[in-house]
Amino acid sequence: MAKKKKTNNDDQCEESVSFEDAAERLEQIVDRLEEGNLNLDESLSSYAEGIKLLKRCHSILQEAEKQVELLTSVDEAGRTLTTPFDASASSMDDRSRTRS
Repeated sequence: MAKKKKTNNDDQCEESVSFEDAAERLEQIVDRLEEGNLNLDESLSSYAEGIKLLKRCHSILQEAEKQVELLTSVDEAGRTLTTPFDASASSMDDRSRTRS
């Protein structure tokens, strides 16, 4: 079985893939695997590609989570005041109860 040599270009391509493109390709891979028409080598190769895409999606979501800001209030001038997203908070309901 010939193994594909991993190059730096492979990493760069993975990093440039958008969330939507990665999720779509991942869905295609899952469909192909579920059909059951692939041989073992094709299945393993597809599975490995799927894992890379899943990691990419997870990485993008982690970055997005860091950027999310929650509306906390409005100042006297009507500007919204925000605070960074707190992933450790249990739910939005808990936060709104503490502000009331």
